[in-house]
Amino acid sequence: MKYSLHICYLLVLIPFVGTAQIDDSHTTKHFYSDLAHRDALNEQQLILVTADDHKDFWRDQNEFEALLAETDAEGYLIYLNAKGYAYRLHQRDCSLACSHSEYYLNKAAFYAINGQDDVDMALTVKTKKPQVKN
Repeated sequence: MKYSLHICYLLVLIPFVGTAQIDDSHTTKHFYSDLAHRDALNEQQLILVTADDHKDFWRDQNEFEALLAETDAEGYLIYLNAKGYAYRLHQRDCSLACSHSEYYLNKAAFYAINGQDDVDMALTVKTKKPQVKN
């Protein structure tokens, strides 16, 4: 009788344990995706005065990404894919008026090669609604 009560508790609690893991994964995905999109927007609007400032900024960014890859491989892949997507979106709207540094362009090439265009990542990005021309 005592064991059957424990089994009933387990049967009731097991579905909640699985749900918590799914929610954590979903939250992690959105955290790294949102972080990547904010970082990409910051990098696209970045105005630094000296070459040393550019070098320092991008070195710090590379160190952050290396540390993320080392400590959370899944989070890094989410970040990488979301950042690649954000860079591709910006590239479509970018023209000669965009004056990005060589460091930015090198990083854009890195994301183009390494970041996959994941549909799930696309769903987390807020984009402008198309304008209808009359």
